[in-house]
Amino acid sequence: MPGFEPAQRARNLERLADETFDVLVIGGGITGAGVAREAALRGLSVALVEARDFASGTSSRSSKLIHGGLRYLEQGEIALVREAATERKSLRRIAPHRTAVAPMLLPVHGRTSAGVYKLRLGLTLYEKLAAVPSEEHHRVLGRGETLAAEPHLTAERLQGAILYPEYQTDDARLVLDTLKSAHHAGAVIANYARVTALGSAAAPRIVTVHDEEGKVAFDVRARAVVNAGGPWVDGLRRLDRPEDLPSLHLTKGIHVVFRDVDLPARHCVVMRAGDGRPVFVVPRGSHVYVGTTDTNYDGPLEEPSITGDDVAYLQEAVARTFSGINVAPERAIGAWAGLRPLIQEAGKKPSERTRSSLARAAW
Repeated sequence: MPGFEPAQRARNLERLADETFDVLVIGGGITGAGVAREAALRGLSVALVEARDFASGTSSRSSKLIHGGLRYLEQGEIALVREAATERKSLRRIAPHRTAVAPMLLPVHGRTSAGVYKLRLGLTLYEKLAAVPSEEHHRVLGRGETLAAEPHLTAERLQGAILYPEYQTDDARLVLDTLKSAHHAGAVIANYARVTALGSAAAPRIVTVHDEEGKVAFDVRARAVVNAGGPWVDGLRRLDRPEDLPSLHLTKGIHVVFRDVDLPARHCVVMRAGDGRPVFVVPRGSHVYVGTTDTNYDGPLEEPSITGDDVAYLQEAVARTFSGINVAPERAIGAWAGLRPLIQEAGKKPSERTRSSLARAAW
């Protein structure tokens, strides 16, 4: 990748050891990449180090969707709705090659059509709050139109559907594009460079980094350090303050992949799982994936496990929404699991924890 060839990485490691930076960002996911890009564009001298490969954690294990914030309306997080919609517009403007329209179908089952009207009211409110352009407003489909759009939906008690646009992305490629932009703005970036120690808070701060490929350690000097470690935030914090209590609550989300002949969905379809949470069926080329779960997690951070209960949870949602489709586990051709680094909020279920605060800290 231009800017990240082996020779460039070697030069970057030399610069990391030789120069003093305004900002050192720890973490090469989308949060760290975005912080580095923004700081470099504002004229600061910026360094970024990532312990493994770029986007190897949460940032490559999402649902590959760019949500406009509609799901936060149900939780009453109006400010987050506006923020998500604004950020989606910005992303569409600066990275159109990474944002593709993905029509989202939300079927409504029930004894009456009241659910359709309730959703229509909610979408109308969302479009006003988020300043959604008229060409992207929702459509209401009757029962016949809905079955024509998605013939395999369960027809029993189907009242209709709401169709509205969301956007798909390649999450890992989006991170790499952001890092390339940061590089071109002057940021010095290296992967497989693990932070092993944080010096005193005196400026500049001296951070010890271990080159995982060259098997050597060196110091990086920076006036400010940003912890963008995602699920690893607390581990990095303990390098600085071992006595600190955890600030994160980790939850796990999994996705399961099928061939489109086994799960022939034409649209992204919003389903309701047994506990009422929304989960998605997402077509992508000749494959379709289903996700995501949201369960408490306390295990290895690098490769979260996928359990039979995780798969059964998604399988039940598909069986509830579609008829005549067999998504037994043996038909799956792939799966991935990722961790959400949420802020600790006592007494709340995983899906109730706010997404308004990103898990990062600055020293």
